[in-house]
Amino acid sequence: MAISYIGVSYYKTQNKITTSGDDTRITNVIKQASRMIDSLVGYSFSESVFTSELVDRYGLSVSGFRARHNEIIGPPINNLTISSVVEDGTTLTEGEDYAIYGNTITKIGGVWTYNFKSSVEDRGVKLTGTIGYEAENDVPYDLRAVTLEIATKMGRIDNLKAQSDLSFDDLTESGLSDQSQKWLESNKRIIGAY
Repeated sequence: MAISYIGVSYYKTQNKITTSGDDTRITNVIKQASRMIDSLVGYSFSESVFTSELVDRYGLSVSGFRARHNEIIGPPINNLTISSVVEDGTTLTEGEDYAIYGNTITKIGGVWTYNFKSSVEDRGVKLTGTIGYEAENDVPYDLRAVTLEIATKMGRIDNLKAQSDLSFDDLTESGLSDQSQKWLESNKRIIGAY
């Protein structure tokens, strides 16, 4: 389930809003800002479950994992829980066969067999687990700051345009900070790299 990266009370506190009337509008603006960030970077920071996520022969997966030698690197979200790693049909053991450091799964004593040419179904590396943030309080400060800035700008712009017509260009034209633009660029997913 998608979460909003900041809450209404945080938004109101940061924008010094003391009235209680616009909570529904603010909630919608925050949701739209959170989904806009997901769209811009190419993946969601909201918690998602993946089952038998195959890291393919190009070292990529649908959820944004990529492989390199003895590492499988997830999207730049340091909230990764792996419940199962299966390599060539064999279930591996954490601490013995692989280790998890932040968003990286490292093969101990070898390289992953993700770069295969066989069509055998059990070939390659399959991951099962969760990644992302389950609740607003888990979201790191930098993501909260970018969301607050985008939601604040959207809240000001939406008086001029219907919310469904807002775009990232509208935000940048109204002066999105260099820090937020750099954060969005540094977290953007590019096929094969981040």
